[in-house]
Parts: sequence; C-alpha cells; structure tokens
Amino acid sequence: IPHGLHGQVPDRPLHVIDLGCGTGGSTRVLACFCPAGSRIIGYELTEHLAAIARQGTYRHHSGAGTQVAFVVQG
Repeated sequence: IPHGLHGQVPDRPLHVIDLGCGTGGSTRVLACFCPAGSRIIGYELTEHLAAIARQGTYRHHSGAGTQVAFVVQG
C-alpha cells in the first residue's frame, strides 16, 4: 500500500474506503500513509472481524489519530 500511494494521491485529506478490511491490518496501513486528516471507512462482511478491527488504534505516520469507522454489510 505505501508504494502504491507514494506520489499517487493529492496532498490533502481524503475519504478512503477499505473494502474487505478484515481485522484492520490494511486499514492501519492506510491510516499511516494517507494524507493527514483523511477519513477511512472499513467495510467487512463478518461482524467478528470488524469487532476486532474496531479495537485497533489507527494513526498517521506523524502520530496524529485518523478518523476510522467500520461497517458490516453484505
């Protein structure tokens, strides 16, 4: 994800959707490398995995928190 984002996104906050976010691993990477102030929504099919993801901490590489929400939907 970091390589794919480098130089490819504008330097402003983004609204990001993480489809199939699972336990939040990819969401954590997105939070770290998307521009500061970005908002991320993680979509997952399984409530159990989304519940684990909700317990995570999601921060930008600067240390600032990132707004993250998780939705379970088929």
